[in-house]
Amino acid sequence: MRSSNHLEIPMEEVNDSNWKVLCYKRLQDLWDTDFGSSVHHTRFINPELYNVIRDKNAGVNQFLDVLEQLCRENQLNCETILDKATAMGGDSLLHVAAEFGREKIVELLVDHNVSLHVRNKREDTPLHVAAKSKNIEVMKIILSGFKDADHKDKFIMLPNKFGTRALHESILSKHREGFDFILNEQSESTWPLYWDTHPAESPICVALQSGDVQILDRLLQIPFPKDSTIHMCRGNSPLHAIISERNTGMYHPPPSIAYLFSSPISKRWFSIPNSILLHVALLQEMVDKKEELMYLRDEAGDTALHCAASRGFVQGVRILLQKSKFLAWERNSNYHLPIHLATQSGHVLVVKELLAMGWPLTRFFLNGEGQNILHVAAMRGQNKMVKYLLTDPKMHSEIVNEKDINGDTPLHLASKRLWLWSLLILSRHKMVNVNLTNNQGFTARDIIRMQCKIPMTSRELLADAILQRAGVLIQENLLREQNLASAGIECKVKNAANTLMLVAILIATVTFAAGFTLPGGFYSSDDPFDEQRGMVVLADRIFFKVFMTFNSVAMHTSTLSCAFLMWVSFNDYHFAKRVFEFAKILLAMALITMPVAFFAAIRLVVSNNTFLADAVSAIAFIFIFPILFSLFLGWFPLGTRVPPFRQLGYFLIKIFLFLFYGRNDTELS
Repeated sequence: MRSSNHLEIPMEEVNDSNWKVLCYKRLQDLWDTDFGSSVHHTRFINPELYNVIRDKNAGVNQFLDVLEQLCRENQLNCETILDKATAMGGDSLLHVAAEFGREKIVELLVDHNVSLHVRNKREDTPLHVAAKSKNIEVMKIILSGFKDADHKDKFIMLPNKFGTRALHESILSKHREGFDFILNEQSESTWPLYWDTHPAESPICVALQSGDVQILDRLLQIPFPKDSTIHMCRGNSPLHAIISERNTGMYHPPPSIAYLFSSPISKRWFSIPNSILLHVALLQEMVDKKEELMYLRDEAGDTALHCAASRGFVQGVRILLQKSKFLAWERNSNYHLPIHLATQSGHVLVVKELLAMGWPLTRFFLNGEGQNILHVAAMRGQNKMVKYLLTDPKMHSEIVNEKDINGDTPLHLASKRLWLWSLLILSRHKMVNVNLTNNQGFTARDIIRMQCKIPMTSRELLADAILQRAGVLIQENLLREQNLASAGIECKVKNAANTLMLVAILIATVTFAAGFTLPGGFYSSDDPFDEQRGMVVLADRIFFKVFMTFNSVAMHTSTLSCAFLMWVSFNDYHFAKRVFEFAKILLAMALITMPVAFFAAIRLVVSNNTFLADAVSAIAFIFIFPILFSLFLGWFPLGTRVPPFRQLGYFLIKIFLFLFYGRNDTELS
């Protein structure tokens, strides 16, 4: 119930020019009235009050009606109710009125000293909400509450929980009118603060993501800090942002930037696809307007050229180098040049662009570990980059065999990570001295042997074979034997022997059983010919003879393999290793003869069906040859240097790499 002395205000009076006088007086009366307090009140906005603000058809007078009713029914003062928040987002009444564009309610609240610094759960101020909702009039009313310019500047620059300011919100909502208003309301002395990308992205980065070129052009006119504040850009600079978005495909420019295609910039890049052309044109425009952007760094100390080089953005690298070639010598926090990042990412075209500056390849391109670009390529397994660098005419033996601070050459670094293709390329190059040792006195092959498992994995076997074929010596000493004993290598040999024994027992069991379940069966005991009773029916067939011969070989070799593997239990590493290798040969023979025996048996029992017999034969030949080839690969000494077999070993290594490792070096799993 309203008080009896309250003056009723018709709706039409509230909507005319004198609404402010009438409503202000009514709100002031509510503000001055003491309604008492109650212990049974909630700290959240009443739904009725929230709904009347949301309702665009409800006037300011209805808002005051609900407010007065709540004050009387809950015995709460007006100021207490106005300080409440929504249950979900923590929005105050001012936030809600700003979101729904209730200008008169906002003006009432602002003029009655409702706090403008109130935050919701996202730590948004009412200005954030108004900017996000594109309510320019509400933004004007909110900022009119500040009479002091310094306080207003600080309020506008307040970030929310995610580091986003009101100017960011107007850019994200593509509200150019609100963007211009906020920027013009600030003192020009605060504009350079927008280059600060901490804790959120700079407004220019946000404008790039939104694709609004007019806002972007306006931001590029903001003066750049001329003093040490240049280091405020702790996050991605605008150039970093556009280069990164080009790489990820995040940037989708609107039709409003189509004019860029008709500029001289686009004509210069007519051969580039449109998706890249947009980023190239924007990058060129930004560099032309703000050359200082090229020298901003991210958290890793990377400049825009570092970023473009690591992502393979050749056109961006070219633009930046045209502006300043000295960018190529800027190092990041890890003491890496842009060419190091391009090399370790395998971007050959970018490396070509950077080398086209005419600098020699010697110690100008060393990183913090004393490694040149060939070191970096070999260490990261970029075999295409290794191959390209070795064909560069400026590459000479001093660079190819250069050692880093640990004494490692590129061949040593490729050995540490078992980059097989890189090892193959480096070991075959005529300028590579394969027998150089590092500071520990190890060759590249020693490194593989020091870290290999027993038994060696296929990758380790191939790496060792590649270097053995290249003539790399082993200079291991007693330290290797000590490492073997301390690491429990004998235990690993026993585990591998147990696995082989299990396979051998399975083969022996199967072949033994096949010897008593012969194809075709036996003559019965009632046969009229005494000499045939109990004998094999198909004993005279050629395929039966093949079956019996190969089945017997498989059974005996697998059994003999088991017998040899039992000797591995002796505590003599060298003896156990020799026995293990001999048992593998026997088991390989069993694996070859068992499929042949199976084929002969099946071929024998279906010989009366020509089509089926031919199909069985075709299937057998298709699969028996890969079995033979795989066993041949395991037996053939790939690292041999004997002239008749050296080239064969090289081709077998390449076949093995193509089949199991692809065309590029892959990371160890």
